[in-house]
Amino acid sequence: MAQTERIERTFSVHEGCQLEVSNISGRITVIGGEGDQVHIVALKRWHRWQEAEATEMDIGQEGRRVWARTRVRRRPGWWNLRGGRQAASVDYTIELPRHSQVEASSVSASVEVSAVEGPASIETVGGPVAVRETQGPLSIQSVSGDVSGQGLHGQLRLETVSGRADLAESDFSSLRATSVSGPLKITTPLQPTGEYRLQTVSGNVELVVPATIHCTVEGHSISGCLRTALPHTSKQQGFGTWRIEVGGGGVPLRFDSVSGDLILTVAEGEAAVEPPEGEVVSRAEPEALSSTMAILKAIETGQLSVEKGVAKLKELKGR
Repeated sequence: MAQTERIERTFSVHEGCQLEVSNISGRITVIGGEGDQVHIVALKRWHRWQEAEATEMDIGQEGRRVWARTRVRRRPGWWNLRGGRQAASVDYTIELPRHSQVEASSVSASVEVSAVEGPASIETVGGPVAVRETQGPLSIQSVSGDVSGQGLHGQLRLETVSGRADLAESDFSSLRATSVSGPLKITTPLQPTGEYRLQTVSGNVELVVPATIHCTVEGHSISGCLRTALPHTSKQQGFGTWRIEVGGGGVPLRFDSVSGDLILTVAEGEAAVEPPEGEVVSRAEPEALSSTMAILKAIETGQLSVEKGVAKLKELKGR
C-alpha cells in the first residue's frame, strides 16, 4: 500500500504572482481564481522508503515569485544498481489569483492549467497537457505527450514531438505551431492583424475556421497538400510551392511541411461543408522523394530543425 505525505502552504501576493512549478512524476494542476493568495497542496506518494527519502518538495515565496519544485537526490548504491524506482510521485494542486504568470515543467507528469489570465509557459516530456479558459500569451512544448485545450485566447506558440494536439473553441490573435510526427487540430478564427504559421514534418494539421473565412495560404511542401471544401482559387507557383486564396483571399497563413497535409474545415453549427476530398496542390516525384531521405531522417531524429530541413529540401529541388 502506498504511503503519503501532505504539505499545504498559503502565500499572500499583490497584483497576481509569478508561479514556477516543476515536477518529475505525478500531476500539476493550476487553477486561477479571485483573491490575493496562492494556495498550494502537495501530496507525495511512495511504495518504498528509498523513494520517499530521495524525493524532496521545495515550496516557497520571494516577493511576487512563488515556487513549488520536486527535487530528486540520487545516491549510488544497491537500489540504483537494481534499477529500482527512485522518485516518489507528487501531485501539486495550486490555486492562485487569475491575473498571474505561470511557468510549469514536468517529466512523466501531467499538467493542467485553467482560468489564468496572463503569460503561461508549459514544457513537458512524457506527460499530457490540458489547458482551459486562459487569456494571454501561451507557450506549450511537449515531447511524447498529447495536448488538449479549450477556450484559449491570445498568442499561441505550440511545439510537439510524437504527440497529438487538439485545441478547441479558441481565438488566437497569432499562432505559431510546429509538429514532428503528430497530428494537430486547432479551432480559431484568423484575426486581420495576426500572424499565423504552421509547420509539420509527418503529421497533418487541421485548422477549423469560420465559414466566412478570408485567408491566403502560402504553402511549401515536399509531399503534402491542401485539402478543403471551402471556396478557393489556387495558383501553382512551382514544385512544392503554392498559393491558395480562400474566400477571395485575406489574412496570410503560412504552411510548411515535409509529408503532412493542411486541412481547412468549418466549425460545427456553421454552414454545412462536407469533409474535404482533398486538392493536391503539389506532389513530389518518386525520384525526388528518394533523394531527400537523408534530410527527412535528420529532421525526424532532431538533427535538423523543421525550418532548416525545409530550407535544405528547397535547395535540393533547385539543383
